[in-house]
Amino acid sequence: MPLSEHPQTTWLFESMVDAALAVDVLSARILAANEQARRLFGSVDDDLVGTSILALFPGQAAALIVFTEAVLHKGSHWTRSLAPLRADEAPMHAECIGSRLLTRPDPS
Repeated sequence: MPLSEHPQTTWLFESMVDAALAVDVLSARILAANEQARRLFGSVDDDLVGTSILALFPGQAAALIVFTEAVLHKGSHWTRSLAPLRADEAPMHAECIGSRLLTRPDPS
């Protein structure tokens, strides 16, 4: 469900201090990118949306899958082992933090 359908969620997402991406784990496609992420990755408007997350982490598919599995299993996880590409295509040292977002309320 696009963030724009929920104004409060969109406002919260866009007002985050850190770069943030919402990613569909089944397709590995970026669903949303806040302003900080668009700036960090040199994106204009929403051209990151629909892009494969693997494009931002070239050659790191295995590590990205391990990180994603940890997020899904634990609910949240972090790593410093991933190095996404900046807008100038240079790898950056970053701390990547992931949180599982539910599309419907958790029944538990």
